[in-house]
Amino acid sequence: ITAITGINGSGKTTIGKILAGSKIQHTGEVVWHNSKRRTILKKLKPSIGIVLQEMDSSLLNLSVKSHFRNVEMSRMCNFDDINVNQNKLTPSKRRLLACASMMDCCDDLVILDEPSIGLSNDDLSSLIDVIAGKEDISIIIITHDLELATMASQQIAL
Repeated sequence: ITAITGINGSGKTTIGKILAGSKIQHTGEVVWHNSKRRTILKKLKPSIGIVLQEMDSSLLNLSVKSHFRNVEMSRMCNFDDINVNQNKLTPSKRRLLACASMMDCCDDLVILDEPSIGLSNDDLSSLIDVIAGKEDISIIIITHDLELATMASQQIAL
């Protein structure tokens, strides 16, 4: 688990988009497990996920339960009713749902861009618990929230 933090405009989100394959870098190279980025994306793209800071809350009209492979993960998020439509959730719960479900469905790398924005204290605590419980994937947290970076990360890049 790595947190990337820095001032506005320093390229934190751009790095996340490049790693996720949604943006092409103009210089430099990305290497993951001794493979260059182009090779990585062909192999891993379905197992890499990113939750962007600007989230479209109307993306899908699904129940909370339908977002998870592992129902236990949804329980860790303290959803009152996993059968409720996601559009009926508070903005804080929708943000938590997006982050937690991405960590549940991706097998290799999840990039969370400013995941704590708009989260209640309880939902932030749930998010930290979910992140801590995901030892089988790599997680990059892009954040200005130094408390989140310190509590949820094993290393911090400035």
